[in-house]
Amino acid sequence: MVRIRLITLMLRGASAVAPMLSALLVVLPPSVATATVLSSRAAGMAPGTWVEFTEAEGAGTNWNNGAPLGGIPGCPESSILSYIGKAVWNPAGNRYQLAGAIHSCLTGTRQNNSATFYDDATNTWGNMAVPDPGWVDIPAHGWDMNAMAPDGTHWYGETARAYLVKLPWPYTPGVDGTPWQQVKMPLAYSAQTTSSNVFFPDYQGGKLIHVDSEAISSVDPVTGAYNCIANLSNGAGCSFPNSKPTFTTGGGESGTFSIYLPRCQCILFGKQQFFYKMNSAGTITAMSLSGGPPSMTTGLANDVPEGQFFVDPVSGRLLHIGNNQTDGALREFDPANGAQGTWRVVAPKSSLPAPIQSNPHQLACAATPYGVVMCTHSPSPDLVSGSRVYLYKHGAQQAGPAPSSPSSVSAR
Repeated sequence: MVRIRLITLMLRGASAVAPMLSALLVVLPPSVATATVLSSRAAGMAPGTWVEFTEAEGAGTNWNNGAPLGGIPGCPESSILSYIGKAVWNPAGNRYQLAGAIHSCLTGTRQNNSATFYDDATNTWGNMAVPDPGWVDIPAHGWDMNAMAPDGTHWYGETARAYLVKLPWPYTPGVDGTPWQQVKMPLAYSAQTTSSNVFFPDYQGGKLIHVDSEAISSVDPVTGAYNCIANLSNGAGCSFPNSKPTFTTGGGESGTFSIYLPRCQCILFGKQQFFYKMNSAGTITAMSLSGGPPSMTTGLANDVPEGQFFVDPVSGRLLHIGNNQTDGALREFDPANGAQGTWRVVAPKSSLPAPIQSNPHQLACAATPYGVVMCTHSPSPDLVSGSRVYLYKHGAQQAGPAPSSPSSVSAR
């Protein structure tokens, strides 16, 4: 009836059409035009629940039991979800993206890293260009090396290398062959195994922040120039220059994490026995570990990831899933509650999907624009087959006002 009425009005003249079009724009909800398989599935989820996003149900075609997470020449069964901490969501292209590397199967000359994506518009999984096919036979610790800029530029760096790489947007995976571009890193960071990257849109017009066991530094996304922000006491510190404040860090080679939170327009970073916030002015503040993940508060053995950190897209708060050497619970950290923020347990390990309970190391999550977190998971570093995709919607009781920011992922 609306179509017939509109055609009739068009025949009567443009002056009659304008009011009708305005009415249609007001009456029709945005979801009519923007609904996708992912957004529809997210809308049907209850707060505080996990669901599996399965290809059998029409979700994520080409997933093929996790094939986009593997396919490394010489080691087709190994997964790039190896000692990795996070994935990213591309707000410019509405895509889940993840670059990573395999940890074992190190015989033969081949690349050991790869990059995968999920395209929201087409409901399809696929692979992006290889970050650097020259990285061969290197034990990979991806940690938190994936970072995403608001313009869709994907940053990544294999932790044992002397440089980062970036993949600017727009690009068409498998079509235009857009290569990852190299960004040289200072020699002080040439052999780190605990690195992390995060894009901070509110800091000096937007900078990539690089954190490892020696220092905190910023990278200009346009020029690639580095600037030292602070020293970390367990390392040699900044070499460009060294006259910067020093902060105490935990020991060992556990994975350093760093993540941006819209709620406070800040980044949070840390590892064993240290946890800091950096605001948009560059001020660094120690945050509370009380009630936080045991792996951070007790300082476990070397080479143990601290679990998986990700952000709830609704409240803008930090979420954490523990590893196998902790209680494995799902925790939430609110940076805006008091000067040092507060931790609390949201759900016990038993409430998580069984595969995640068994192996939380092999998990990489990113906040989507639909109020849910999207995660990929592999059974082990050496096994792609059986990999799964999960969606998690945080509990409604956790929702709170989250300040808007340049890096907030907005619905299309």
